[in-house]
Amino acid sequence: MGMTMTQKILAAHAGLDSVEAGQLIEAKLDVVMANDITGPMAVPVFRQMADKVFDKDKVILVPDHFTPNKDIKSAENSKSIREFAKEQGLTHYYEVGQMGIEHAILPEKGITVAGECIIGADSHTCTYGALGAFSTGVGTTDIATGMATGELWFKVPSAIKFVLTGKPGPYVSGKDIIIHIIGRIGVDGALYKSMEFVGDGIASLTMDDRFTMANMAIEAGAKNGIFLIDEKAEEYMKEHSKRDYKIYAWSESDRDQLLHEIKAKEMTDERIQEFMKAEKWVDYQEVFTKRFELSRRLSLEEALERAEIEPEGKFHDGLDDAVNTAYLIEKLELNPEYQLVSYEMPDKPSEHLCSTLGELFAGLNLNFA
Repeated sequence: MGMTMTQKILAAHAGLDSVEAGQLIEAKLDVVMANDITGPMAVPVFRQMADKVFDKDKVILVPDHFTPNKDIKSAENSKSIREFAKEQGLTHYYEVGQMGIEHAILPEKGITVAGECIIGADSHTCTYGALGAFSTGVGTTDIATGMATGELWFKVPSAIKFVLTGKPGPYVSGKDIIIHIIGRIGVDGALYKSMEFVGDGIASLTMDDRFTMANMAIEAGAKNGIFLIDEKAEEYMKEHSKRDYKIYAWSESDRDQLLHEIKAKEMTDERIQEFMKAEKWVDYQEVFTKRFELSRRLSLEEALERAEIEPEGKFHDGLDDAVNTAYLIEKLELNPEYQLVSYEMPDKPSEHLCSTLGELFAGLNLNFA
């Protein structure tokens, strides 16, 4: 059985020939990063495990959330990691004159490259997947463990493969595309999965576009986001870094993996403007609550009847009635007042559900490997 790009990287760092989704592994780390919020919490935990970091070149500290400091507490936090960096002789500590957004600094400084296994105590650490690395956010205890041992355990994620085709319209950025994708799969549509971006459409994306899209993988609940490396990405790494890198390409994984094809050429500025005008600017929690209140009041059988769908048992055995009903309410406009905020794709969609989704998701073709 083939492996995804993420799985290949994890297998290599675990010293294994192959891994599969759901497998627990211990992987060696190339980069361990913390900031001025998470670093001060990780240091005391680190001191319970070790006196010295595993590698002074691979532990990175960037005070960026509250630097320049706004008050005494934020100043104390910065002081904590500043002193720790000096004590440990860390190569990469960025503060006054060099500070900034951590996820912009690391690629620009050439610290992150393709094929690496990276953890950071910030949820948007998935940004570095734009350079073909496995990169994910973790908690402060895991960061402390990584700083002390240079290793961490992972549950190998399954993947959603996004094939980007065509060229985005004028003024359409990577932010527009990833919001479009998340709007289709939902804010938990990639829960603990790797979002893997491939296809000829990548060539039309700038590196800033790719960093933005990988950065927002967490907004779909993903474990990480990762791009297939092309010439543009290689040029970026050669310009910014002197480190060796390794490119991992996609190979077909098992048939339970989902394949989404995003037609970038359909993402025009006019379409985005129409979407923005039609969008109901309401509180997320309010919509979420109303959706399920309505789904509880309206039974699945009633929803199927209104949608003129002949029920064959449950609509989909992998989902509970409330979710199925909420799906029908929104997608078939049984009550336009309510909308579906989040819909988690089942791992093994039924043939009926596949055809229904294929008809309803405008601008998104779904095929299943």
